[in-house]
Amino acid sequence: MFTFRRIGLIFLLMGLVWVMGCGGKEEPTAEATAVPQPTAVSATSLPANTAADPTQAPAATAVPQPTTAAPTAVPLFDPIIPPPTSSLEPGSYSYVNSNVVRDLVVVGDWAYAATLGGMIAWDLTTGQGLLDGDSDPYTPRFYAATPLQGLSHINAYAITTCKLANGEPRVLIGTMAGLSQFDPYKGAWEAPPVTPAESLIAASQIDRLFCDQANGRLLIGYSGLGVLDLTTGDFVRYTKDNGLSWNQVFDTAVNGSDIWVASGYNGLSQISAGQVTIHNAASGMPDERAYSLAFAPDGALWVGGSTGLMRYSGGQWTFYDVLADINEIELAADGTLWLAQAAMGGGRLCHFDPRTEACTVEFPTPDNEAILALTLDEQGRPVYGTNKGVYLFDEAAGTAVPFINETDMLLSNSVDALAIAPDGLLWLGTPAGIQTLDPAFPDMLWTTYTKAVTPGMGGNWGQDIAFAPDGTAWIAMTNGNASRYQNGAWQSFDTIYSYDSVAVDAQNRAWFGKKGKGMIVLNADGSTAMQLTTAEGLPSNEVMALLADGESMWIALDSGVARYTDGQVTLVLDKNSLPHPYVRALALDAAGNLLVGANLSIVRYDGVQPEVLINFQQEKYMDWLTTLAVAPDGRIWAGTANGLFYSDDGRDWTRMTIADGLLTNTIASLNVDPFGALWIGGGGLLHIVP
Repeated sequence: MFTFRRIGLIFLLMGLVWVMGCGGKEEPTAEATAVPQPTAVSATSLPANTAADPTQAPAATAVPQPTTAAPTAVPLFDPIIPPPTSSLEPGSYSYVNSNVVRDLVVVGDWAYAATLGGMIAWDLTTGQGLLDGDSDPYTPRFYAATPLQGLSHINAYAITTCKLANGEPRVLIGTMAGLSQFDPYKGAWEAPPVTPAESLIAASQIDRLFCDQANGRLLIGYSGLGVLDLTTGDFVRYTKDNGLSWNQVFDTAVNGSDIWVASGYNGLSQISAGQVTIHNAASGMPDERAYSLAFAPDGALWVGGSTGLMRYSGGQWTFYDVLADINEIELAADGTLWLAQAAMGGGRLCHFDPRTEACTVEFPTPDNEAILALTLDEQGRPVYGTNKGVYLFDEAAGTAVPFINETDMLLSNSVDALAIAPDGLLWLGTPAGIQTLDPAFPDMLWTTYTKAVTPGMGGNWGQDIAFAPDGTAWIAMTNGNASRYQNGAWQSFDTIYSYDSVAVDAQNRAWFGKKGKGMIVLNADGSTAMQLTTAEGLPSNEVMALLADGESMWIALDSGVARYTDGQVTLVLDKNSLPHPYVRALALDAAGNLLVGANLSIVRYDGVQPEVLINFQQEKYMDWLTTLAVAPDGRIWAGTANGLFYSDDGRDWTRMTIADGLLTNTIASLNVDPFGALWIGGGGLLHIVP
């Protein structure tokens, strides 16, 4: 399936441009190498509000199209043949999926969504926005933001609006790395409310936010419940250790000064004057698995559970057999309830009338998508979010108007594999399918392959990708069969299920490795060449990564590095020669030496003596290594679970984090394209053009 991307539209929506700084944390004994200086960021923009009505969010305006130029730092491949050129200016470019919604809030006419691809805001007055076929399709109707604009992390899970000390409402976003704060009227990012360092808010995933405006408090769900006094800055945290029913926070609600917490397990927690009371089956609660809460004006508490709807009033519980798995509850002005379902079998929206104890409207979502977020706009209309976008429900028509960012080409924000094919295309492996693009023109044409519509594919989750010289692609699939793409056709191999790594040797054989299972090798025609496990002499069945090197195959194990050559397998590097023998990644440097990426160190091996390039444990980074890549100019890139490292000589290392322009500190995949540009997969896809 081919998807065409209008490059004019994309450039029209670019905004919020600034220069990414280079102030990465340095090794204590290392002389830092300067970080590449990207200057351009792709985003739609939301300008300052000029309307007199302070409740009206500003309308988005177009940003002029930037000029393009070839990158200035391209390695010299040949003194006669000109080096390849890219269509992009030097800078950082993000590719995300901002349609994967996790929470919603409405400010004026704008719906703000926390998504796994950042924050996106939609103007609800324009219908489908860019998709509605209006007379001016190039006028932006949405604003999208990632860490390149000011968000603390690409994965956002919670969002609310709150009036802070200055009395002006702000949008607060909870991400994988703490809180972010956005001024919806100026379109500006600001410093979030201050929380104590010992609270660990800044380093935690925020699952839920609730602004208790009446009591001047911000409730923060993040492995327990944090309560921040917005006036004094006082902070209290409640966990299972001091009374909560469980540390997970699905929802919160306030009645007077009492705080109620739904944990999804063991009932509800009621916090009153600092004391916690548990309401569960032992005290008469019909369903202990509670996910959503809402208080009615009469003080009755409505609770959405796994099996139905509950009401708690006067110490008594009432159960209503309506929707199961009620993920969200919103109370309408007339006392009715809007209920959202997030079930394995799909999602439904129910307008529940307590007087009839039934749903007056029950709307199944398109494609049976679970409803993961729900709010009401200022007219009382439901606005809900799924994994595929934001929707405004029209009760009279019984339909939902979609707000879907179709300029986002990425299937999934989890990019686990990156590989350059012999024809120069970049291949992406994600949990939702395989994609390809031209790294010289990444905004123009993407090709997408998914199992549902592509005959022969063995799965969607591409975990690793390798190529034969003729362009044949071999893919190791998680929760799927190994697959081959050759001459425009796909073929799967059901004997190789859910393998983790793949490499192609000099004989065009495809080697597949799996943790705990060893390896299976296929010939170029797809027939089985051999199986290699401990029974055949492999030192361990825990195969973590593979690297083809001439006639040899390097094998990363949990006990070191083995080499297969001339029909023999030998453990070359073990715990006696490596500071950490649990090897995660392999690469060849510019001189052809082997780079060994263990969990907490990187070693260079020249075939004679291993040399430790960096020991994360000794340097007190404790950054678990995930992947390695080497640029044509010899620069070594190392992705970890807590940042990105690079070195030009293997000795002096510089560390980059979100503060230096990354989308996430958790790096899953790396690749340097023929133009010397770096591609970073993890939370979304980041492209840094030198």
